[in-house]
Amino acid sequence: SQAVVAVGEIQTIEMLLEQARGALRSGAVADAMRLGLAADTRAQTILYRARRNALEQLPSPQSSPFVLHPAALELHWRMADACARSQWRTAPLPGAAFTDLPSMLRAGWEQQRRLQQEVESRVELVPTSTAAGQLRMAAYSNGPAPDQVPGGYEGASIRVRSAPVALTAGQFVRVRATARILKMGQAPGTGLLVYDNQLGPGFGQLVHGPPGADVPVDLYRMVVADGEFRVLSECRGHCDVLLEGLRIDVIEPAVNRAAYPTEPRTTK
Repeated sequence: SQAVVAVGEIQTIEMLLEQARGALRSGAVADAMRLGLAADTRAQTILYRARRNALEQLPSPQSSPFVLHPAALELHWRMADACARSQWRTAPLPGAAFTDLPSMLRAGWEQQRRLQQEVESRVELVPTSTAAGQLRMAAYSNGPAPDQVPGGYEGASIRVRSAPVALTAGQFVRVRATARILKMGQAPGTGLLVYDNQLGPGFGQLVHGPPGADVPVDLYRMVVADGEFRVLSECRGHCDVLLEGLRIDVIEPAVNRAAYPTEPRTTK
């Protein structure tokens, strides 16, 4: 993966810098400069590739906000490498099977509506041939054209908030689901926004696509304080989407970092 390649490049840079320091201590200034320039060239290449890849993803409705800073790139890659070698544990989310409305309500699932004069919104559980069901969220304009609902926050008409899951500070969280597109408007900012109660809608994933498309939902979070974690989904603009396979997985925080399997390791 790109994360593994980047970690390998970073380790090479560290080796070159160590060699440069050794050459400088022994008085080989020319060799020290050559090694230092080689390390700098590799570092600039990594930064350039990372920025290019991030900028290419920005126009996509499924992209995450561009929050990487060059000084933090190594941490992101090391985190990705650590997660690739980690064992995720499922954190049970009551009602995520979308089959039993009374039990979902008792567990703490909620819905909120707005723009009720302008928008006809629907939330319903859709049975399937498997044990799990689907959550349908739809928003249609009450006007002559269904696509008259604006996108973005202005057109946010219905929101579903999941039951709470108790998480611990230091846990790394992964939220996964699949969104099947039934209808989707073309106004900017239209789609099903999936996010969490810790970082809010600004760091969520806006699901958008052609009818019939299955769009994967992936959110990653680091829990900074003990408390409840909730997943929220919100119709923005004219959309009709089936959400299924919702699950929350976690990596436990390290107790003994020397033996913790997800602790990034550097070999020289």
